[in-house]
Amino acid sequence: MARETALVHTLGRFRPPELFRSTPFSDSSRRLNCEEIAESTDHVYIDAFAGAGVHKSKMTGEEIDGSPVNAVNTQPPFKEYHFIDLNGKKVDHLNSLFGQRSDINIHHGDCNQIMLEKVLPKVQWKDYRRGLCLLDP
Repeated sequence: MARETALVHTLGRFRPPELFRSTPFSDSSRRLNCEEIAESTDHVYIDAFAGAGVHKSKMTGEEIDGSPVNAVNTQPPFKEYHFIDLNGKKVDHLNSLFGQRSDINIHHGDCNQIMLEKVLPKVQWKDYRRGLCLLDP
């Protein structure tokens, strides 16, 4: 599917597509450990600069799943997801990818404000909620 150039980032040689297809959670021993911990704790995935959810390889022109897609496909899954981006078109694309899933929250705006006001107050130690937060502009 063709997308607007401003919407999709291009990746150079330093990031081969294989890096986006594997995660640290794909190893079976880590998966078992995560499953044991997941029984008593809610894990929340937060991406403060989520982008459109896809990238384009400079070398091949191939579309590559971005961090939001990889996070949603990770097993075991996170209990909740927060994707934040300042660009309205990228937010619209994320909404088109994930539809109306109740476990995915897509925020449009400045991540500094959204994180402090909407996301971090929901991820409290006392409530047994832990967050993995990506800050990679």
